[in-house]
Amino acid sequence: MARVPPAENPAIRRFGRELSRLRNLADMSQSQLARAINVSGALVGHIERAERTPTQRFASKADEVLEAGGYLTGLWKDVQQAAYPEYAGSFMQALPHALMMRDYHPMIVPGLLQCEPYIRAFCRANNPMETDDYIDRVVEQRLRRQELLIESDRPVIWAIITEAVLGSLVRTPDILGRQVGRLLELTSSGRVQLQVIPATVRFDEHPGMDGPFTILSLPDRQEVAYLEGAATGDLVTEAAAVERLSLKFGSLQGVALSPGQTTKYLKNVRGEIDGQHSVAHLELQQRAGWSLRGGGGDSPNGAGAGH
Repeated sequence: MARVPPAENPAIRRFGRELSRLRNLADMSQSQLARAINVSGALVGHIERAERTPTQRFASKADEVLEAGGYLTGLWKDVQQAAYPEYAGSFMQALPHALMMRDYHPMIVPGLLQCEPYIRAFCRANNPMETDDYIDRVVEQRLRRQELLIESDRPVIWAIITEAVLGSLVRTPDILGRQVGRLLELTSSGRVQLQVIPATVRFDEHPGMDGPFTILSLPDRQEVAYLEGAATGDLVTEAAAVERLSLKFGSLQGVALSPGQTTKYLKNVRGEIDGQHSVAHLELQQRAGWSLRGGGGDSPNGAGAGH
């Protein structure tokens, strides 16, 4: 999901203005405030000019030092909400109230099911120009959102992914192991149902080739859907359109492994069935079209790195 640039975000601009106002009222320089809350003076300047997004810790510490009585922390909550693009606002607001979320993604693990190393690697790969501090903040925000939703009693999550989602992690076995462990943990809790579509499903029999979507079932029996692209997203509320996506989700369930078969498959990938990692790991490599001859220099389809 694309983020709104800080300088274009009204909530971040307001936070910066209020921080500057309170700092001047306290007769403190940016450097003095920075030393008091153990950050760099440059960071204070960036936040006041709405060039950087403040963290919750920054807001809390600044509240204490400037004796703002929680005012900046309150503004930070608006910043956190506004950190999502405008097109995603209604979806993010509806999510905690949904009774069920049906989520299909052919390329990545759905956000609420991602483990921390997966989130970090994904954010870094998709934001190559961002600082480590920014990546840390995004990871922290996503983990916090996960915790709040997973620990509550809603929504129940039914997710479908393709086998290619795990196949893309073969070259990063540490992330693969952690992510599979996370999926098994969530499915064993009963809160999450997961199905994997095998790579053997034929192209002309695969109902989900046109991209990811999410359906939320709300308490008033209303259903809404969310379609996300690289930098755009659409909240779909028209009943007929949502019904078509609901039928598509049912078709995807039909070509996927059952939840029980998926659990067995995940355990096999993790090596718990045969007591070794080789069987499922090599099978996953084969289905992903990757060389099994060994040697870290092999590239997809067995071609050398220089081809």
